[in-house]
Amino acid sequence: MNTQEVQVQASSPLQIEVPRMKLNELRHLSIVNNNQQKNQSKFANLIQRHGFVVLTDIGIVENNYNALIAEFQNFIENNDRQEKEKLKGPVYFNERGVPMWATGYERMPMREAVRARAAAPHAQPWPASAGGLREAWEKTTKNLMQIADRCLLLTLGAEQALTYKEVEEDDNFSVCYALHYPNDESYPDEFAVTEHIDPSLFVIEPCSNVDGLEVLDQATDTWISVEDLCAPGRELVVFTGKALGAATGGRVPGTRHRVRRSRGAVPRCCFIYEQKYAHYYPPPLD
Repeated sequence: MNTQEVQVQASSPLQIEVPRMKLNELRHLSIVNNNQQKNQSKFANLIQRHGFVVLTDIGIVENNYNALIAEFQNFIENNDRQEKEKLKGPVYFNERGVPMWATGYERMPMREAVRARAAAPHAQPWPASAGGLREAWEKTTKNLMQIADRCLLLTLGAEQALTYKEVEEDDNFSVCYALHYPNDESYPDEFAVTEHIDPSLFVIEPCSNVDGLEVLDQATDTWISVEDLCAPGRELVVFTGKALGAATGGRVPGTRHRVRRSRGAVPRCCFIYEQKYAHYYPPPLD
């Protein structure tokens, strides 16, 4: 089992084993055979034990993600609100049919966001000022969709796992978020986002260059700072949501996580992919 013991700044001074795996290794692991649990994949073992896995040596994903973050930060910091609002698109309805928010740009007290359905980034307007952002967004989204599908396959097995290519667009509720936290005194709370579990299957977030994301390591029940243990822009953290917990009968529960205000005053930019396919949200949905 490929783990690395490190000291992290978190809610506890305990040393933890950081579950790490090269992306290329993830792509070449044997598939889980549901009838032969002894063949369960290394990734599935790590995600079940810790609730998260750090992917390293991510190749072209690194270039695409860093281009996306540069374009996003430029769009947010160098355009007025009127220009940003041109990126606003149709309302996103989640897997329960609940209207959540308008896709595209939105300003909130603690952050600014650009959000899009992963399967349909074309369904919203992209102004000329966001042309570079759109290109990098679509490339990075495709990268993360493929990685999340591989994680799902290794966890559920070929008999249960679907890929985005097998899911109709209307049944693909996966979303992507680009977020800009100013980390200034306008939002004084300790946490920009409080502790929660996402409704997703898998969540993937490339490591930001500014601290903030914390995940609960299920093996040690310890909160850890992702940015303290990952290489900014060069590694991905993969963690789990409620839908995966249901799909595995509780074997792989959702991962608690939160976003703490940065220890510095530098704005925090990040990008998140949430994998959500209708097949894994059967009725009743409440």
